Amino acid sequence: MQNLQQGDLVDVSLSLKRKAHQLQEAGRWAPLAELLESLPTSSSLFAPDLMLLKAEAALRVGNAHQAVELTNALLDGRSEIPSSLRGKGLLIRSAAARLRGFPQKALEDASAAMAILEGGSSPVELLIEGHKQVGIVLGMTGELDGAIEHLEHSLRLCAKSSDLDILADIQHALGVALAQVGQLSEAQVHFNSAKAAYQKLGNKTELGEVFNNMGQLHHDLGEYELALVPLQRGLQLARESKYGRIEAMTLITIGDTLQAMRLYDDALDSYQNALHPGEEALEPRLFCCANAGIGNVYRALEDFKKARFYLKQATYEAERLNLSYELAVASLDEGVLACCEGNYGEAKEKLVKCVTQLQDVGAPRPLVRGYLYLALAYFRTKRWVALNGSLATLAKVVEELDMTAQLAHEAKAVPDLINYAASKRLGGKLFGLVRARLQGKQQSPVPGGRRAVETASGESPYPRVEVYSLGRMEVVVDGRKIRQSEWESQKAKELFLHLMSHRNGQSREELLEVLWPEISASLSRNAFYNNVYRTRRALYKGCIVLEESLYRLNPRGDFWFDVEQFQQLTTEAEKLPEDSESRASLLNKAIELYRGNFLAGFYADWIDALRLELEVRYSRSLAQLSEFHAARGDYETAVDQLDKLLAIDSTDVEAHERIIRLLLRSGNRVEARRRHNAYLKLMGSELGPELCGSFEALCRDVGVAH
Repeated sequence: MQNLQQGDLVDVSLSLKRKAHQLQEAGRWAPLAELLESLPTSSSLFAPDLMLLKAEAALRVGNAHQAVELTNALLDGRSEIPSSLRGKGLLIRSAAARLRGFPQKALEDASAAMAILEGGSSPVELLIEGHKQVGIVLGMTGELDGAIEHLEHSLRLCAKSSDLDILADIQHALGVALAQVGQLSEAQVHFNSAKAAYQKLGNKTELGEVFNNMGQLHHDLGEYELALVPLQRGLQLARESKYGRIEAMTLITIGDTLQAMRLYDDALDSYQNALHPGEEALEPRLFCCANAGIGNVYRALEDFKKARFYLKQATYEAERLNLSYELAVASLDEGVLACCEGNYGEAKEKLVKCVTQLQDVGAPRPLVRGYLYLALAYFRTKRWVALNGSLATLAKVVEELDMTAQLAHEAKAVPDLINYAASKRLGGKLFGLVRARLQGKQQSPVPGGRRAVETASGESPYPRVEVYSLGRMEVVVDGRKIRQSEWESQKAKELFLHLMSHRNGQSREELLEVLWPEISASLSRNAFYNNVYRTRRALYKGCIVLEESLYRLNPRGDFWFDVEQFQQLTTEAEKLPEDSESRASLLNKAIELYRGNFLAGFYADWIDALRLELEVRYSRSLAQLSEFHAARGDYETAVDQLDKLLAIDSTDVEAHERIIRLLLRSGNRVEARRRHNAYLKLMGSELGPELCGSFEALCRDVGVAH
């Protein structure tokens, strides 16, 4: 090809492009990589886009090292390359760096690519890829909230693209990020979508990775037999496509599953088999995971010397590569090993460190395990004050992050610690509940599914949601009351009610400050996403939307809120004349809505403020309605309204005096005297012995001497 003239080279390039793009559109990356091997690097002088396709094909079949070489050759010192191609080259190099275990370099290239792409008129497919790459790398470094934001934005952009392969990639990446924050149901939905797309494309390589992650989901749910089915299928596909990275990854997940099933010899074989394809894939992160798995198997077999050797290797790899999540988990594994060895001083040191790391990266599942084993270290050394404090912190974290089920799973290894915590009634009812689950006395509640909404032509596509919060809280969706178990957590309800009370929407940061003021930012973000998805499960998927960086209830949804109705009625009433029948009618309707204090049983600063505002408005409405009836001589109804005031505040002096005067005006001196005596008793016991001058005049009207 080197002896060809420039025109001939262009013709060859065009011919290759046609064949290459046909294979690319079909998702057939292995034959595409073979085809492009016939293209020497020097021809990039004439076809840089084709050279980038060659780099992408190398990346897709697992040759990240070649992808880096190709993109380096194309990008370094070549300012004449169009900005869109430069951005694409940076994204390919970013993905290659990520797969080779260099997340910081990957983030640097992805960010540089986004700066180029967002500053020009780039194809939407490149913007989608850019947000995807940034999201994946942020997930690797523990910035899961940022990862989800970028991936969800990328998914929204997919509506402007017809590329099925891109859509599948986004669905898959988003599923991984959601699984990391504990949103397993939502992750499964995205994995299923990605699986269907890859099957349609015939892309065995990516399909194998999806099956691995689906198996990981079953593992996280404790469904180990079910996990092995997709994992074996994923392993088969990885070997058929000769993709060492996916093969190693799947073997590690199989090892984790077999270890959970206590099939330790089989687990050890799976981890060790992962080392060779992991080495071929040139992805050091896989060595970290495989070594951690081997170390944990030896710990379970009580071969602590070998366990320590392999866990040290895992920690070293994580430190060398600056993998925040893997380093925190490796420190946790070493802390658990120290507990098993009886080295509780070392265990405490490592676990305190790992808890801090896990808080920083926002990893809720291992964080619960970290606090549990830190408490175990204190328990074994009989440091009771530190133990009780540690258990109290553990209970608070579990409650804030809604991780009771995860605690119950981990607690199987330390039943004596749970018995102690339950017997001391630490953490409220939490440890008693966990002990009951361990003893098989209580099953975890299974949230009820929301019935499908069938809408007729012309009707709203969303169900009607009615929210009753004045008194006991009730939420009714299309006539069906949402059960307590469907919310899954108190925080999900509070999040929903806060958004109901702030219909214009709030930023995530504002919501975190209000709902999770006392826990770290990274963990509160995880709790936030958990409860957004729980609310969507309880009501319907589109009930909460993110628009212009604000979370709000779907403005196209059909929501009715008793607080809004109450406020509207009282506001309209106060615009009318005091003696208006219409005014009294509106006040009556408002009072009927007020079944009790706003969100009785909930305690938060924002709730207390709104509760007080609504109570003042209700009290004012009662007083105004009492005046209306008194002016018409209906003293009995007027007194009834004031009695409702006293039910809120029994020390309301004006209400007491007004009732006595109304009784006197009605001629009911006996009831007036009884009320007066009760009032005197209240004044002496709660308000103090002094009587105001206005009340002395009232006493003379009643005929009672002092």
